[in-house]
Amino acid sequence: MLKSQLYDFCARKYHFIRDSYYILRYRNNMERVQKVISKKEVVNIVFLAMNVSMWKYDKLYELLKSDKCFNPIIVLAPRIVDATEVIRQHDIDSMKAYFDKRGYFYIDGYDVINNHGINLIDLNPDLIFYTQPYENAICKQYDFLRFRKSLFCHIPYAFIIVKYNWNYNLLFFNICWKLFYPNKLYVDYFKSYSRYGWKNLAVTGYPIADLFLDSSREIFFPWKLKNDKLKRIIWAPHHSFARKKEKFQIANFLEIYDSMYYLAKELAGKIQMAFKPHPHLKGVLYKHPDWGQKKTDDYYKKWEDLDNTLLHEGDYVDLFKTSDALIHDSGSFTVEYLYVNKPVLHIDVANVTEHFNSMGLLAYNAHYKAKSMADIKQFLFEVVIAENDPKRMEREQLLKTYLLPPNGKTASENIYNEIKQALHK
Repeated sequence: MLKSQLYDFCARKYHFIRDSYYILRYRNNMERVQKVISKKEVVNIVFLAMNVSMWKYDKLYELLKSDKCFNPIIVLAPRIVDATEVIRQHDIDSMKAYFDKRGYFYIDGYDVINNHGINLIDLNPDLIFYTQPYENAICKQYDFLRFRKSLFCHIPYAFIIVKYNWNYNLLFFNICWKLFYPNKLYVDYFKSYSRYGWKNLAVTGYPIADLFLDSSREIFFPWKLKNDKLKRIIWAPHHSFARKKEKFQIANFLEIYDSMYYLAKELAGKIQMAFKPHPHLKGVLYKHPDWGQKKTDDYYKKWEDLDNTLLHEGDYVDLFKTSDALIHDSGSFTVEYLYVNKPVLHIDVANVTEHFNSMGLLAYNAHYKAKSMADIKQFLFEVVIAENDPKRMEREQLLKTYLLPPNGKTASENIYNEIKQALHK
């Protein structure tokens, strides 16, 4: 056995033993903690917010805030992996602006310079919503293994379309009190991969769908030009190209970043284009040997300079709703853009479908496909500009079958009711 293989074997064995210990400890403790929390007059619910793009809790927060049985608290806890101090500060500032605009109460719980969070115990958290299930994604003060008197909740920060073990069988999933997932397909995924996660999984719908499907919601128009003759195109590149050991590599950014900018410039009289990078892309580029901070910042700024282009980071619901089409190689957007039922193009890499679960395949098949810039141009001219969209009915059927929240309620109402019922509130 090679040295690297022996190391990998030992690492897997260690994590299995360690995880088994914590699963036993937390699951044996879960029922007792729930009984204690159920007796409280007011339940403190902490949301650890990482950045605006991953914040999916608007409607749920508002429901909890209006109920005297609950005290929702937002704590700013930016992602530290692939994020420099500059990026973390940007995420914090963006979240402050977002929450201030909506009048949400939040606590700035993170010291950027020292990479240190507040003592969360001081807030007496009963339920803690983690945005991501990954260990070390946020500062160590918020590590879920620190909290023995709290119950953990999770709404996926993205629509999970891949089939790998790390999407279903992490330690966090197996000790989580409640997992709130979009549809019944995920029950089967968790049963196939997870030791215990499926036992606490509730099918509630996907909370951001509440914003997409709310026709009464006021829309902020994010585009520079209010000219309906110009088609509004989003380009949303993923970040998964830099790690050699990473299985899930679907990103094309390094191959097409210049071509996409010049395409937008070339079609100035026909389209305007929004550059909507994955929130982790900037951090990955900062560390890339051929990029770095200056080149990355200069490139991002280029998208702000043209009359018909814009850089859009953060909340994207209004961007989607006011757009005419999406071009991407993302993960979650493969499903999320289907909520607005507009033409969507996936830029392919070799064997991309090997990564997908059945939900991912269904969504992917409702896309137009591109393997070159010529294919992207063809999509823009023939489908978007000419408004010839033969996949529209396929997307509509997929939306009705798999994406609408169950029980005739919004996803947030389903999650809220699940919490109230479990705690007898």
